[in-house]
Amino acid sequence: MRLFVPAATAAFVAFATLAQAQPAAASTPATKASSAGHSFATKAAAAGAAEIADAQLALRNSSRQDVKNFARRMVDDHTKAADQLKSIATSEGIALPSGESAADKKNTDSLQKLNGAAFDQKYIQGQRTAHKEAVSLFTTQSKSGEDSELKVFAAQTLQDHLKMITAMPLGQKPSSITP
Repeated sequence: MRLFVPAATAAFVAFATLAQAQPAAASTPATKASSAGHSFATKAAAAGAAEIADAQLALRNSSRQDVKNFARRMVDDHTKAADQLKSIATSEGIALPSGESAADKKNTDSLQKLNGAAFDQKYIQGQRTAHKEAVSLFTTQSKSGEDSELKVFAAQTLQDHLKMITAMPLGQKPSSITP
């Protein structure tokens, strides 16, 4: 059965480097979460911040309506998911990073220099990679996570965005898209 909660869908899909992103976050002494739970929440939060930053760029730099529609959905879903994760992290005593990882920031900076078709192609390719990595991260957490709130959060997330970005063609011409 496919579980999907729009508020958490894509919840934290980083741009291409999710698996290696380990942003620094101060941990509080009263942490209730396991080490793996803390790691998951930290990666998910940083990835979500990267997703929002990259999607905001897509809204400005893309030449395609389908890419802009996808980006708008990413901003909405990731903002809601970030709020949900922040609430869980607070109750678990996990301090989340305030932004994207250094590697994700580098990707965002390189995207910022592009416009039009070049932007669209790099954004779509990055989203495909990031969503595949996120599905793996969230699936692992949902199946073997020790922290019940984080486990439920992970189980209610993803898949839909991966399907959306995988179906999106890389080279569609802007003039062939109907608004």
